[in-house]
Amino acid sequence: MENQVLGLEWFRNVVIFPFRFFSRDFRVVAEKEVTNFVRDPALFAQIFMIGAIIFVYFFNLKVMPLKDIPTLYSGEINDSMVYFNGPFIGFILSAMCMRFVYPSISLEGRAFWAVKASPMNPSRLISIKYFLYLWPTLVVGLILCLVSNSVFRVTQPIIMWVSYLNVILMAIVISALAVGVGAIYSRFDIDNPLKIAGSFGGFVFMIFCSIYIVNLLAFEAYPAWRLYLFRFYPKVNGLDIFLLMLSFLSLLVCSAFWALIPLWKGMEKIKRYEPE
Repeated sequence: MENQVLGLEWFRNVVIFPFRFFSRDFRVVAEKEVTNFVRDPALFAQIFMIGAIIFVYFFNLKVMPLKDIPTLYSGEINDSMVYFNGPFIGFILSAMCMRFVYPSISLEGRAFWAVKASPMNPSRLISIKYFLYLWPTLVVGLILCLVSNSVFRVTQPIIMWVSYLNVILMAIVISALAVGVGAIYSRFDIDNPLKIAGSFGGFVFMIFCSIYIVNLLAFEAYPAWRLYLFRFYPKVNGLDIFLLMLSFLSLLVCSAFWALIPLWKGMEKIKRYEPE
């Protein structure tokens, strides 16, 4: 069937071209997701809404009176802004995933029995959708982080790299939450992505994303405070190194749990699902 939506069949062909180098099951799922996305006019309105949110974010960064900050304090304030800017990027990624990633499992629809009857394991379907949606989420997050770091003019390279680490972890966890929670609270009887995203499961997904973002900030509170003091007290003792390593190790372990548990629970839910 030819695409009748704005003549974007060429765009679909360009996007799905790299998938021919992947495994057959990945290629089939990826091509179906891209085709559904390109051929659904309602999704373009949602893209414009997400784009408007990103535009407002960039506009607010631009109009911030950073030039009015005294030179003596500009470095400390700019570096602190990078730390507190992380949650805003996280919430943008959460909003994007809630609209495009969270409904992806439910949009299999009443024909999900065909997936259950196919040689493909339902767990494999979840893992494919996770890795498929992870990359655009990660790219958007890194672009937002790159722009914000250039605006704040980060003075310490380690803070800049930590901000990129934050975005990578948030993209990994938020994408996992979107796919996993979307599978746990799957609604195969609804074919409207907006209704799926606005359901109770969508609310749970956003709550989990908010908790994780706060969790991430909590684990990085001590390293951020110690980096701030490093300007005035450059000496670092063994206890400081131990606490810094413990904070980042705890952050990585916590992020792994936040990513793996919802995916595992979603796979278990899909395995037990029986079509009516």
